[in-house]
Amino acid sequence: MEHATARQVSYSEENVGKKVKRSKIRVTWSFVSDRKHEIILAWSKTTGKQEITMDGEVIWFARHKGRSVLDHHWTTRDDESLKLRVLATCAPKIHDNFRNYDLLIDGKLFASLPQYEGLDSSQPTGQTTD
Repeated sequence: MEHATARQVSYSEENVGKKVKRSKIRVTWSFVSDRKHEIILAWSKTTGKQEITMDGEVIWFARHKGRSVLDHHWTTRDDESLKLRVLATCAPKIHDNFRNYDLLIDGKLFASLPQYEGLDSSQPTGQTTD
């Protein structure tokens, strides 16, 4: 089944460490394809805990103290069968266009996806609620 072209809704990076804010980051990507999705990467630079959730469900968890790169990919098991990949590094930025955190959806960078312009960002264009 062919799914709708993904459109970006929002992106955020937030320092969320308990004692030292910069010791843990939470990166959130929100996008719409056939429906709205939210992917969150939580990464503790101190303990090495790394967790990826999609729509509130844990997709992947690991603890790699000292690890500076993350590359995880999966395919959703629903009717959309989205191919997703999170790429991340805690390396310092080399230049202004360097992105520490990227999400690929069906091989396309999140930042290159068209912006979702719906009035209600919880529903894709043309969809109605029951």
